[in-house]
Amino acid sequence: DRVRNAVSHLADFHFPATDKAAARLESLRVKGQVFQYGCPSVDLAARAIPDSRFTNTIIVLQHPVTNEVDHAREQVEETLGALNAVSNPVVWFWPGQDAGSEAASKRLREYEHTHSECWSEITFKRHLPASAFLSALRGCACLVGNSSVGIRECSYLGTPVIDIGTRQQGREKAANVYHAPHVKTEIARALRYQLDHGPYPQSTLYGTGDAGSRIARALADPASVGVEEALGCRSCA
Repeated sequence: DRVRNAVSHLADFHFPATDKAAARLESLRVKGQVFQYGCPSVDLAARAIPDSRFTNTIIVLQHPVTNEVDHAREQVEETLGALNAVSNPVVWFWPGQDAGSEAASKRLREYEHTHSECWSEITFKRHLPASAFLSALRGCACLVGNSSVGIRECSYLGTPVIDIGTRQQGREKAANVYHAPHVKTEIARALRYQLDHGPYPQSTLYGTGDAGSRIARALADPASVGVEEALGCRSCA
């Protein structure tokens, strides 16, 4: 947080994704203009076409939590156990390279090699290009894990999300997000709820899909931002 705050004070232009984020910047008394246009990653989500190959599929993307590295393996174990509550096919994406990733990856490799009994068929994937990944999320039944994509892009897509643990703690969440601790019974309960619920209405909490072009215009000529954008631009002394 100290690094983030330092960068905020050094910057001449600020592009927070939400109204609350903009208000936090103002509370820090940063210099320069604050433009609240949404998150550019939502622009990519807005162009995603549902991939029918992922219909009825649960996608898992669970990263280790950097201040909970000693629990990375058992946290993966809890999620694996929760999948026994459903019979949907599962596509599990490998975790990122955060601290604790080796322990989490080792448990997934063990599962992949031993084919431990699970009601769901689990396919492991290393990577998909961003556009293909967002299309998969737009077409899937539910996203499980602790990735920020569940908070931002999936709010716009209306994809049901189960946010596990503390990694996204404190971030603004839309109605599509159901929080669960790293406890398999709680994750399983959340899974059943989200699968029964199905897709959610689109949320514009993190943007309307045009943030990139508006940010580019503001950077190219800040003075050109018109009165019609007054609610999306604040001047901070």
